[in-house]
Amino acid sequence: MLDRFRLIPFLVGLAAGFFAMSVYKQEKQFILQYPHPSEATKKIFRDPNGMCYSYSVHEVDCDANEGTLKEYPVQG
Repeated sequence: MLDRFRLIPFLVGLAAGFFAMSVYKQEKQFILQYPHPSEATKKIFRDPNGMCYSYSVHEVDCDANEGTLKEYPVQG
């Protein structure tokens, strides 16, 4: 099996593969990340207009405010 192995075509194919991968640009993927209550006050966020803001955290009773709750998608 090794007597049929050709080094030059293998190296040319390998180099062509590396070149193709370095030229190929993957499309950027934007991931929305909601602030977690434990670190919301530690991070500063920037909106599309360039304004900086941060969140303040306060605990509420969910049973008393059940009508105002919204569902958010699960983040992974």
